[in-house]
Amino acid sequence: MVAGARVLFASEHPAGPAAAAALRIGKDDLVCEVQRVRLADGKPIVLERSLFPADRFPGMLDSRLDGSLYELLEVRYGLRPHRARESLEPVTARVREAEALEVPEGAPLMLVERIAYARSGEPLEYARDLFRGDRTKVVVWTSELED
Repeated sequence: MVAGARVLFASEHPAGPAAAAALRIGKDDLVCEVQRVRLADGKPIVLERSLFPADRFPGMLDSRLDGSLYELLEVRYGLRPHRARESLEPVTARVREAEALEVPEGAPLMLVERIAYARSGEPLEYARDLFRGDRTKVVVWTSELED
């Protein structure tokens, strides 16, 4: 499949409680929020909402946001996620989510909530992604765990 992305929304605003806790910043500290629809062969597959600490990524929203955000972090800021904690939860599409993903309201989606960390352990991204249930397969690899 050919990957693509369509930016729906990008802004800087106060983090709020959930993002602040995930990113280890104050709730009034600014985050860069990027909402996109990820495409596979031109058709919606994921509704992404990613938040990044604005003080760590100044000017991020002035960059192209329709490509790899992780590549942008690496090239422009020298930071790339090294590991992530992700939780998966089945949910159903609400009206706006259904419109963005071109599915009926109530369609099954997989919510993936992620905190991505730099090699140093610093949180770089807090994301909540909604994957279409009819176009997604989740594969999990497990490696030897450190003590």
